[in-house]
Amino acid sequence: MSFAAEVLAVLTGQTCGDSCWHAREAICRCSCGGANHGCLKVEGKDQPIRTSKINGRMRQLHAVGEYPDLMKQAEEMNRANGPYRIDPVTYHDGTKGEYKYWYHETDPGAPAFLKCASKDQIARWPELAAWINILPYQMKPYMIWKLV
Repeated sequence: MSFAAEVLAVLTGQTCGDSCWHAREAICRCSCGGANHGCLKVEGKDQPIRTSKINGRMRQLHAVGEYPDLMKQAEEMNRANGPYRIDPVTYHDGTKGEYKYWYHETDPGAPAFLKCASKDQIARWPELAAWINILPYQMKPYMIWKLV
């Protein structure tokens, strides 16, 4: 039997993930509104982009890797977005200028937010499969979550 039924969707703040993609419930209760419900039950379909609500804001998984590489990438993404605040300043010699405030990769409102993967995420997510057998002293994977 193919999965080609109408999907009843109840839009909530829950992020779209594995239980929706495999249609573990008859009613879709996540943020996709039914668009991704049961998509992985259809052969040949790709996994949708993973989403997460971090600090009250919806984000998409952008990259997975080790901290040094991703920190630099997140910094570049945040810089490309421009400063979040610019203050006028007067220097000691009387000249005027500006002080720019830039997002850092761990700031709650940052366009690119860097977060360490949990043990549960490493065990279940295909995106983190390369780190399943890491030893306690090895570097854990990090993820860049970008604002949607």
